[in-house]
Amino acid sequence: MHGLTMLVQESVALRPAILWNDQRTGPQCDEIRSRVGKERLIEITGNDALAGSTAPKVLWMREHEPEVIAEVRQILLPKDYVRFRLTGG
Repeated sequence: MHGLTMLVQESVALRPAILWNDQRTGPQCDEIRSRVGKERLIEITGNDALAGSTAPKVLWMREHEPEVIAEVRQILLPKDYVRFRLTGG
């Protein structure tokens, strides 16, 4: 269920979603841990930084696709994007 769907306007996706099972964000998880501290991160969120979560994916996009990040107006989980499209908002 975790993933990253970025919209430029109401229902227009900027790129294909990055799904929960995509593991490219290991370095971004390390960055989150180093900035916040692993113990503090778990205290705040109840979880460690995980490659399948959305926040590391946003950091990955910032580093690897900055031109896409510059256009983002909304971020949704993939399931929420599907629900949005099925219901019209």
